[in-house]
Amino acid sequence: MGFSTGVYATRDWEENYKYFCSYEDLKTIEGFQQYIEFMCRDLNTRNNGRIEPNIKKLKLNRNLE
Repeated sequence: MGFSTGVYATRDWEENYKYFCSYEDLKTIEGFQQYIEFMCRDLNTRNNGRIEPNIKKLKLNRNLE
């Protein structure tokens, strides 16, 4: 893992936030804050085929310690 992984992850988050921001309820800061926990959980457990879900990475890293 390195710089390229960070670039992929950042691009993935940007695309997902564009998607979430298309919802009417999420066009304000208040609406965004109301659903941020759901969005983060969804994004961190998603596997898009290019990068592992963040939760899977965390689990693997903890097993190595």
